[in-house]
Amino acid sequence: MSLSFSRTDITQTSQAERGTMTVFPLTKGKRQQKLALGDGDGVIQTIGMKNDERVSVFKTNPGPTPVSSLVLGQARTQTDKLFASCGNVVKGVNKKGKEFFKFTTNLTEPIAKLHVDNVTIWAAGEYVINQYVNCEDAYYYAANDKVNDMAVAPVIIPDEKNPILACADRFVRVLQGGELYYEVATPGACTVVEHCAANDARRAKEAEALDPGQPADKRAKAREVLYGTEQGVVGQLFLDGEKARRGW
Repeated sequence: MSLSFSRTDITQTSQAERGTMTVFPLTKGKRQQKLALGDGDGVIQTIGMKNDERVSVFKTNPGPTPVSSLVLGQARTQTDKLFASCGNVVKGVNKKGKEFFKFTTNLTEPIAKLHVDNVTIWAAGEYVINQYVNCEDAYYYAANDKVNDMAVAPVIIPDEKNPILACADRFVRVLQGGELYYEVATPGACTVVEHCAANDARRAKEAEALDPGQPADKRAKAREVLYGTEQGVVGQLFLDGEKARRGW
């Protein structure tokens, strides 16, 4: 089976960092999703498509520092709200482009990865990860080596999220508060990590449908995470409160 792809240019921005593009979820009655972008000029914009033509929803004015991370909020009331990091500042922008939130953190290095869930913010710099609750310091962790990426998922207990770090010293690390909970070796410098939430939900549903006499899959309640390395290796992990289990 062979696949062929063609390129379509939708818009042009200034230089952008990895992790500064996100896709809005589909809303009721809509067939197309909107795309949000942040760039090196500090501009945040949202675009859509109509009749095969690009439509600009909003575009903010340039800012003093580049956008280094752009994410959607994870709480139910935040799924249409954007959160951007610019230097050590986190700001929130609604779907019409109006700024509704701004928080200057105490980080001394630029925020490279951001995760926002209700009043909790996880911010990862090059070596330091901070957790803020209601804009107050909650936890702090300094990594042994460079942190290349971060995902956040409830690994240990269902109601509490944990940072999952992709580190340059060939480890995926899971944190509990400001402490290392456990780490998993990878076959190369880990450059990206992604939580597969939809797969978690599917496995949990399949486990509920099993007959009482059937053996339970130990991965049913674990969090599926994919990682990638500098050498081009992609791997699968299942993380829970006991340990990490390797997939493919």
